[in-house]
Amino acid sequence: MRKLFIFIVTITTIVWFFYSWEFYTCKIKWFCKLESKNEKIINNNKILKKEISQIIEKPKTDIWMVEEIEEIKEVVKKEKIEEKIEKEIDCKDIITLPIKYWSNTNNSLEVEYLEKFLNEIEGAKLEINGIYDKEDYEEVKKFQLKYRKDILDPWWIKIPTWYVYNTTIKKINEIYCLNIK
Repeated sequence: MRKLFIFIVTITTIVWFFYSWEFYTCKIKWFCKLESKNEKIINNNKILKKEISQIIEKPKTDIWMVEEIEEIKEVVKKEKIEEKIEKEIDCKDIITLPIKYWSNTNNSLEVEYLEKFLNEIEGAKLEINGIYDKEDYEEVKKFQLKYRKDILDPWWIKIPTWYVYNTTIKKINEIYCLNIK
């Protein structure tokens, strides 16, 4: 009986730990992988292609000319939307990993992308060296304050951080995608 009790308590503890961790990380801190912008665009693109194929495959009726013209207008309109979607899919996230101030674990390529972004989009004059140093940190602080509503407010933070994390990465990638030619 005692072994059964210990087994049940152990299983219950493991299950509780897993679900409480998942609840904390996903529901409270929002660290779960959300559907990315590109995935949404790809899914919308699939839906549009399906709708276009349904329009083309419709049987013709007695007043087929009027319907045909309307169908052609719809197809053209949706093709333009598809072209726009394909252009948006070309935009890849430039920063995907967190960047910490003076950390040895930073990916130097990601730091270089951050430095290039801050130079090109935000008008900073940083040396592109792949090291997240004080100058980079100061520019990130300015960036976080500039987009406080999207970066700091979701975390209920009043002052900028030294850490390039989820909301900062998301905002950088959004702005980068809007500014690429």
